[in-house]
Amino acid sequence: MKSTTTLTLLVLAGAMMAGAVQAASTSQQQMRQHFTDTMVKPCEGKKAGDTVTITDRRGGKHTAICTLTALPVAE
Repeated sequence: MKSTTTLTLLVLAGAMMAGAVQAASTSQQQMRQHFTDTMVKPCEGKKAGDTVTITDRRGGKHTAICTLTALPVAE
């Protein structure tokens, strides 16, 4: 009886850990996508040194210079 209870608890713990790992993976994927949308896409088709406007998470607009990604210009 005791070993059955222990086995059941181990299975439940494993299932919970798998769910947590999947949630972390989804969060990382969303962060990568946000970075790509915000910092990389504005510079697609542009040359290094070109200026673009990027939008931060709060909706603010900032001038940025293209290198490999958009780098905000010091204000």
